[in-house]
This record gives sequence, structure tokens and C-alpha cells, in this order.
Amino acid sequence: RVELCNQLRCATLLESLFSASVLKNSWMPIEAVLGSIAPILRYRKVLAKNIQSSTSSGQSKKALDEKNAILDKLSMLLKDRVSKYRCRSEDSDVSEVAMKASSEICEEMKRSVNSADCSCCSIALITSVRCIPNSEENEETKDIYIRLINDWATRKASKIHSCVFEDLIKRMPSLASVVLITPLSEASQSGHSAFIKCESVRLLASIFHGCSTDETLSDKAR
Repeated sequence: RVELCNQLRCATLLESLFSASVLKNSWMPIEAVLGSIAPILRYRKVLAKNIQSSTSSGQSKKALDEKNAILDKLSMLLKDRVSKYRCRSEDSDVSEVAMKASSEICEEMKRSVNSADCSCCSIALITSVRCIPNSEENEETKDIYIRLINDWATRKASKIHSCVFEDLIKRMPSLASVVLITPLSEASQSGHSAFIKCESVRLLASIFHGCSTDETLSDKAR
């Protein structure tokens, strides 16, 4: 019980550390911000698994409520706080740090315990990808999403969910038009199930619907 209370306090402290005012002042180095994402995702995953096992073992409602409170705080931290981070152009080694964080996040995503966990990884990945200079021209950025789509479309046991691609379409439509169209077109033909093929078509439709203006549809996608 004491340990859970301490963990809840730590989660609250992280919320303060990633507050809007702190991120706006840009005093936290990119290494500190992006380097903290994977450990947060790992702990959130451990906690989610613990909640699942505790539910089946009949643990007390109070303990479960406290664990769920921590889980909710971590989800909110990743989706509503850390996601607002924008790196500064003068940060050194931005590309290297962002690519390292992106790779670590992808590994966590491939081990997602459920769709909620995958969704947190998805937003975290976009946060790090935003920091990659000229991401639309970066082949490594493109490779990240090609590998994720390939995993999602070809592996029946894949832990990747379509929210990963939906989030990119909504939050970075121009990048989505560059990196998703070709692999999704291939998935619509060769996906391992009818569901995957239909989802691929739906996602493609979302890209073209949301990227129908000159401002969002990249020249490369045209």
C-alpha cells in the first residue's frame, strides 16, 4: 500500500515536470524529455499487466483503484503533456536523439498489452518523430512506419493496432501522406485478413479526405 502511494506521488510529480509552463520555457534538454518516454511506457505496461493479473486473482478494490489511478495518470501524461513537447532548433544532435527514442518506442509498441497501451505508444512515437528534422524527407522516419504497417498487416499475432496510423493521419497529415500511402496500398492487397485489407482502405480514404488541400497533401505524396 505504501509503495502504491509513493508511485502515485511520483506520477503526480511527473505531471508537474511536464507541465505546459515547463515545456513552454524549453529548459528541459531533449535528451531528458525523449529519453524519459520509453521508461514511462515500460512501467505503464508492467502496471497494466499487474492490474490484469490482480483482477483475476481477486485483489482488493482499493488497491485496484489506486493502480488504475496511476495508470490513468501515466496515460494522461503521455497523451496530454509529453505530446505537447516541441524541440528547439538549436538543440544539438536532435536527429540522433529522436531516432533513438523512436526506435525504443517502437519496441515497446510491438509488445503492447492492449489497444490502450498501443495508443500511448502511438502518441509517444509521434512526439519523437516531430523532433526529427525534415521528417518528410527522412528515410529512417519512413522506414519506421513501413515496418509497423508490415507487422500489423502480415502477422496474425501482431500487437500493433490501427490507431498508430490513425493518430499520424490526424496529428501529422502531411507526413502521413508521405509515409503511409504506399505501404497501406500494399496492405490493402496482401493483408493477412479481410479486416486488415478493409482497414487499409479506410485509412487510405482518411489520408486523402484529410489531405485534400495544398497545405496538407505533400508534393511527394502527389
